[in-house]
Amino acid sequence: MSIRSTRIVRNFSWLSIAQLASRFLAFITTIYLTRTLGVEGFGVIVFATAALPYASLIIDFGFQSLGPIKVARDPLAAPNFVKMIIGIRLGLSVIAIIILLLFIQVAAISNLTKIVTLLYGISLLAHTFDINWVFLGSEAMRPAAIAEVFSQVVMLVGVLFYVNNPDDVINVPIIFFVSRFTSVVFLLVRFKQSYGGIWPKVPLEDFRRIFLEVIPFAASGVVGTILQSTDIVLIGFWLGLEGTGLYGAARRITWLPILLATAYFQALRPILARAFIDGIKTVENLLERSMRLISASSVGMVIGGIIVAESLTNFLFGSEFAAAVFPLRVLLISIGLFLIARHYRLLLITFNLQKIDLKIMVIVTTANLTLNVLLINRYGLLGSAIAASVSETIYLAFGYYYTRKFVGYVPFLRYLGKPLIAASVMALGLYLSQPLHVVVRIALGGGIYLTILFLLKTINRKDIRQIKEALFPEKMTQ
Repeated sequence: MSIRSTRIVRNFSWLSIAQLASRFLAFITTIYLTRTLGVEGFGVIVFATAALPYASLIIDFGFQSLGPIKVARDPLAAPNFVKMIIGIRLGLSVIAIIILLLFIQVAAISNLTKIVTLLYGISLLAHTFDINWVFLGSEAMRPAAIAEVFSQVVMLVGVLFYVNNPDDVINVPIIFFVSRFTSVVFLLVRFKQSYGGIWPKVPLEDFRRIFLEVIPFAASGVVGTILQSTDIVLIGFWLGLEGTGLYGAARRITWLPILLATAYFQALRPILARAFIDGIKTVENLLERSMRLISASSVGMVIGGIIVAESLTNFLFGSEFAAAVFPLRVLLISIGLFLIARHYRLLLITFNLQKIDLKIMVIVTTANLTLNVLLINRYGLLGSAIAASVSETIYLAFGYYYTRKFVGYVPFLRYLGKPLIAASVMALGLYLSQPLHVVVRIALGGGIYLTILFLLKTINRKDIRQIKEALFPEKMTQ
């Protein structure tokens, strides 16, 4: 196995294990909150956390995406770059807080929702100093992984102690701030140990150059936030807190595949950033393996998830959230499309085609907003889920086209046939195992699916050996 492949899978191992642990903890927190706060109380939390990204994207201003690329290309410049970004973010945080306050004043929401949203706004201060992206860009995944897990531990412990009935909903954003603050402090300490001081500094001679460079990322962040959060906000306005709570619960189930994928592509990004210099040919084998395995994972997750959605929702949240089942099934389709399309978006961004990515995101966001407006009032939560799936289909089509035109040929359709065959066998096993507990059914279905994939040679011994060597190396290096 090549050093490059080992590094990618090892970095992914650190991030995926951390994401898996943190999402497991976050999911326990979610289950506890849904059962403690009820549909409407949980809806308050979902609405507030959907509104918060609109303020935080002002602080991000694209640096969360540009940062890892800059650090990967020039690690020695990381200290000065970090100081400059924190200095810029401090100024942007003032604007973000003002905008959040204006939104709370004019929004047609309950007083309780306004208070909870305002309290969540406190976490913007911690977000200003979040330098997680530095460790991702330098491929020092261990500190980023530890910070992620530690933050979720603090969140879960805080919720268990201080949220015991629906009236305690106001404590949730305070606990969230404490969890984010501890994570940020940990990363700042690690950064200081490795690079020295972190006092904010914004050289005027570099400001204009960085500003122009980050604009496409910032614009993509704006449309991305609209794409990810507007459905929740519109549901909150039109269907009330009950609808928000139901849809939020369905979205929480999709967290695991999304965040595992995020961890994977974060590990892949530094290698592709260097491939921009060396040429796409240097990563063709890597992209082939990645698309093959991600496509197989997507097909299994979508088909298996659709079949067990009802039992899983009832098991996790209780019968009170039964109306979340149908939108969940459609949302799973959108997640499968997202996992495949992410390859193309990452390639466009790392190959300095941010303007094309922005163009696609504007098209996708416009379609998503239009469909949400047209479908939510007519079909409720299901309409919003349909809008999400159509939007991901649009990005996949445009991303594939522009990647082939400007970067290189990265196919995906050829990798779907065998997973569909394996998923058909898995579906039969899930159907016949209905009397069993949903956790047993998921384990059984997953085992069947992986076995068939192995027999069809979609997954081979080399893939398994590579993952094993990355997870259990003789010497774990950072």
